[in-house]
Amino acid sequence: MAETGILMKLTPLLIVCAGLFIGCDRQQASSSNALPPRATEQQPLELSGPGTVHFDVTIGLSKDARKTLKDGHETIIVAVWISGNPKKGANPKNIGEEGVELAHRTREISGEGTVRFSELLPAELMAQTDGSGLKLQADAYSGRKSSADNLLDCGGYWGKLTTDQSSSIRLECKLIGEK
Repeated sequence: MAETGILMKLTPLLIVCAGLFIGCDRQQASSSNALPPRATEQQPLELSGPGTVHFDVTIGLSKDARKTLKDGHETIIVAVWISGNPKKGANPKNIGEEGVELAHRTREISGEGTVRFSELLPAELMAQTDGSGLKLQADAYSGRKSSADNLLDCGGYWGKLTTDQSSSIRLECKLIGEK
């Protein structure tokens, strides 16, 4: 009996945890370089359903960056942070520089391509936001397999997640110091 009670209490937690880790589909960019347009502040990303977001981050590389990464058997880390503005009375331990941090994820890829993020945002943290919209920060850097230092300058992305328009962003990466 006690085991059944514990299992029933843990089931919702397990469902939420599973949702957080589902949904990273890596697709290699086609050789035609038909990549999605670069997103801007005016092109918010998709928010679909309560507490769930889906978006793609496409990584493009300059010729020099592509060669350096290939020659060094280097990878690329794609990192995203999702946050929301804190509501009045929000728990201060949940509030960081960009507001209430709802998710921070990284994915490692071996070259240019697209990473799909599907995130189930924790309801208890969503309740700490003021409902004015979610924010996304995305960046990419080298996996530090061939060098202790990051090799890439990818510019980064900061924007809103809403239900309108594109659900893709593009980061163009070059070698640090490359013109």
